[in-house]
Amino acid sequence: MTSDERIEIAEKLRKTHGIMAFVDTLGIDLDSDWCWTDVSKRVADLIDPTCHVVTSGEWRGRPIGSACSVCHAPLYPSTALAHGMRYCTQCGSRVVDDDNE
Repeated sequence: MTSDERIEIAEKLRKTHGIMAFVDTLGIDLDSDWCWTDVSKRVADLIDPTCHVVTSGEWRGRPIGSACSVCHAPLYPSTALAHGMRYCTQCGSRVVDDDNE
């Protein structure tokens, strides 16, 4: 999610009244089997977007070993995390793993 998308959602939320409109503004399908965990995760991602490292995938049609779970850009977690680079260079999401979430 880009900063512009987060700003757009924040602007809509400031004008929203009622819980169902709030959930709908977050982009959660009201007809689905949603729960408060879905709402909490969506709000958390607006505040602090995170991605997990996926161990295989492809980006722009090329196979890669590690990728961002949000935008699928290549990640090199052991190198990046060792050098303090904790954000995806493509989408800006904070890179987390099971140990630093």
